[in-house]
Amino acid sequence: MQEPAPEPQPEPAKEETKEYTEVDVRAAMDRTRKRIEGENYKEKTDSEGYKKWHRVLTGWFKNTAAMFGAEKPSALPDSESRAKFIACCDAVQVKGDELVEDCPF
Repeated sequence: MQEPAPEPQPEPAKEETKEYTEVDVRAAMDRTRKRIEGENYKEKTDSEGYKKWHRVLTGWFKNTAAMFGAEKPSALPDSESRAKFIACCDAVQVKGDELVEDCPF
């Protein structure tokens, strides 16, 4: 009696590494502002969220970019630093009355 041939195993999927660009950085900052300042922060510059958080977030973005070697987010040097910046943007939140960072690395 002949044994059945073993099923061919699919090759493990190769992880594709995304190349992060300045566009991705700007999108992350926009998501963060919408989450913290409000969905329509661009149109409602007189809203409480805008008044309270816009300057604070601008400073936070600059300080976070500096951690990864750039004067400002648009000047981040490579995809890896942009990916880390984006992860921090997605992790920052308001607790109590202040920004709290829980960067995932």
